[in-house]
Amino acid sequence: MLLNHSTAFTSFEPVSEAAEKPRQIVSAPALTAGTMVETESGWMPVERLSLGDAIYTFDGGLAPIAGLRQARLKAGTQLWHVPGGALNNCDDMFLTQDQHVMIFDDNAEDLYDTPYVLVPVPALQGFRGTRQIDSLPNTIAVEVTFDTDEIIFANSGAMLRCAAQSGQSDGFFRVLTNAEARILLALLDTAETERLHALAA
Repeated sequence: MLLNHSTAFTSFEPVSEAAEKPRQIVSAPALTAGTMVETESGWMPVERLSLGDAIYTFDGGLAPIAGLRQARLKAGTQLWHVPGGALNNCDDMFLTQDQHVMIFDDNAEDLYDTPYVLVPVPALQGFRGTRQIDSLPNTIAVEVTFDTDEIIFANSGAMLRCAAQSGQSDGFFRVLTNAEARILLALLDTAETERLHALAA
């Protein structure tokens, strides 16, 4: 969350030209094509967004997109497949390894004194079926940035971090380490298992 991504896409060509250029691995948090985000005009695939489009954010406000860049991922780039329902997402998602997802839960407050925490995507490995996969050729990644760090909704209920265009973070949300995140995710899995058992009883 504290990394400066201001030059992360400088080696990329626009998507229309990228097929004839050496492909690079995206290093900034990005959303893969097909991910649906909630705009002022309704839900829209991320690849159809335009500069200035207003996106609904976690704090309830609409934030205009300040930066928008697309790149083709190199075949075999690591992505994480998040099955529908794993993070309150209505459909499967494919997340880049530098992405963070927000977890809003009482267990987080018990552990880390805040109910709102950011979990690095690699820590999700194995969580409710989440697994690492290799991207297919021509997979499009879209980096969406705002004037400040924002949390947006994706595929209905998942909450994903989008960086500030400046690369500077206000540090408002706690970013968990992989180890901290794994502890929290294990508790969430246990709580869900207990809930399902209670329903079945």
